[in-house]
Amino acid sequence: MLLQKGYGVHIEFFPWARAVRAAELGKADILFPEYFIDDAIMSDNRPSKTRNDLLALSSAVPGGNLSLIALRGNNSNYNGSLESIKDQIIGVVRSYKNTPELDELIDSKKINTIIANNEYQLIHLLMSLRVNLIVADYDVLIASIEKSVASAKEKQQMKNALVPLSPALAYKPLYYMVSKANPQWQEILADLNNEISKMKEQRTLLAYIEKNKQQCSR
Repeated sequence: MLLQKGYGVHIEFFPWARAVRAAELGKADILFPEYFIDDAIMSDNRPSKTRNDLLALSSAVPGGNLSLIALRGNNSNYNGSLESIKDQIIGVVRSYKNTPELDELIDSKKINTIIANNEYQLIHLLMSLRVNLIVADYDVLIASIEKSVASAKEKQQMKNALVPLSPALAYKPLYYMVSKANPQWQEILADLNNEISKMKEQRTLLAYIEKNKQQCSR
């Protein structure tokens, strides 16, 4: 997307908390993919600053369902209300913003959680029975499995074991977040938004995202 605007692009993959820190401190120009961030969400890296003080959200691009994921065959009391799973241990990714209701329960210690650095670690928490459920986008979990160094047999076992519970917690569009530490952040943001708008008008955005999903899962 940025290559078409003449930018040089270098992509690095980090655990999420580290990626957020790099963008907030200006060591990375763009953070992706990110969920919508409310103006009240504070930075973990800059005291007294909100995340939106430090990063600028792009226009939305299609995302996916954020769901509770269980092991196939394991009974769950989940009925669509978080109250129904408050007695269970939930795996979540460090620094992820999930849904306001779930994050409030986590922050107030009203739900027991174990923190993972990434989705692949979440899967292992679930497979090893250290947690009852994990919170994730099911498609991202599958991509994480495909990118792993596990054998083909192990990958298939993991994929067969994961079941997203219904209803999903929320549908979550995705965003680019541009670091305001970059002096040209407004120009970068405008170029991103223009390209997103153009691809939506040309109806090529979904195909672009699907292509990149397939590349990520190899």
